[in-house]
Amino acid sequence: MLPGGCQARFSARLTRHYTDVIQARHTRTQCGHAGMSISIRLDPETETVLRRRLATEGIPLSAFVRDAIQEKLARSDGETSPYSLGEPLFGRYASGESDRSARRKELLRERLHAKHRR
Repeated sequence: MLPGGCQARFSARLTRHYTDVIQARHTRTQCGHAGMSISIRLDPETETVLRRRLATEGIPLSAFVRDAIQEKLARSDGETSPYSLGEPLFGRYASGESDRSARRKELLRERLHAKHRR
């Protein structure tokens, strides 16, 4: 606890600083809406490739990131199920045995017997 009026002055200064920080984090976009400011960390290799791409295409980093986010959001409908994520992999490495899962105990037993016979 600060003595006397120091608490009120400190609190007012802290509130002013906090408000300034919040306002600095929300910039105005072209249409007048408050925009979100983000910060990301990239490994050096990714950063180098990204900077080259930006220089080649002549676009600002913020436009590139905005387009990437919009593209990612458009690709995913938000209702992705675990099944739909794994669907391209199901049956990809099939054994050719249609009853393999039904016979799993028998197959395991055969392998264990073969291992212990050695």
